[in-house]
Amino acid sequence: MIIYLVMTKISSFMLSVFLIIALAGLFSCSKKKVANLKDEKVDIVKGPKTEGASTEKEKEEKDESELKIKQKYKKYLGEYRINVYGYKGVFKLNIINGKLSGTIRFLSWGKGVEEKLKNLKIQNSKISFIRSISTQKDKDRIGATRFLYQRFFGKFSKDGDSIQGYYEDSGSQNTWQAKR
Repeated sequence: MIIYLVMTKISSFMLSVFLIIALAGLFSCSKKKVANLKDEKVDIVKGPKTEGASTEKEKEEKDESELKIKQKYKKYLGEYRINVYGYKGVFKLNIINGKLSGTIRFLSWGKGVEEKLKNLKIQNSKISFIRSISTQKDKDRIGATRFLYQRFFGKFSKDGDSIQGYYEDSGSQNTWQAKR
């Protein structure tokens, strides 16, 4: 009986030691996995993100998309000399981050700085955009004497080298032209 009790105690002790070692090993493995997951980019829906393949693929898709957009608007992109009711300046159309973008800069108005155009659209050889100064910060940066909201409309020549149009400002309507 004594031998049975001793063997049972030793067996229980050995079993406890075995469980502790097993749990310690399991804990250290999962600790490593957690540490590895912290460094790895993981998308819960798609799984692990491989650094090279998807980033390269996304870049190619972005480049392809931008190329299509440039092809669509290539006839119109570039720099034009603009005249808005006697104010002369530079009007630029380009593609930035896959989107049609434009600026206008008047040489003898305000501080002569570039202004980003808003709501720029080109469709069926027609162009429209908004030039606005709506914050004191913009007013100071541009050198404007007033806040303004001007809506521009125009039509490109067949070769895309010139634009004839009109703009609306404070209830009145005036003409503008641009030429490469």
